[in-house]
Amino acid sequence: MGCENSKDVVHPMNRTTYPPRLEEDAEMFDIDLNDPEVQKAAAKIQAGFRGHKTRKEINREKPEANKAEADEIADIDLTDPELANAALKIQAGFRGHIARKQNKPTEELPSKMTGLNMKDDAA
Repeated sequence: MGCENSKDVVHPMNRTTYPPRLEEDAEMFDIDLNDPEVQKAAAKIQAGFRGHKTRKEINREKPEANKAEADEIADIDLTDPELANAALKIQAGFRGHIARKQNKPTEELPSKMTGLNMKDDAA
């Protein structure tokens, strides 16, 4: 018969027997804590967790910064002629960049290769 509710399922790490069976635990986790590879692995795990924790703290602070930035952007007057002229300058510069990039001549063969005779052409 199956389990009818979640209380019937016992996770192996959440044993309800007391005192804990130390012999079983020792067999389950037979790890040499002085092994350099184990120490490296532990350091990586700890560093990863510290990074996660720091990113989480930064993300908590971010919404305040994003709100201030959004307020600054909202305060920009889009009907300002000076702003329109600045946008036109940026657009013209970018269009010029793209035009120069498209009209760039393809690289010619190096001068040493232009004078070579190919043996396959002579045959």
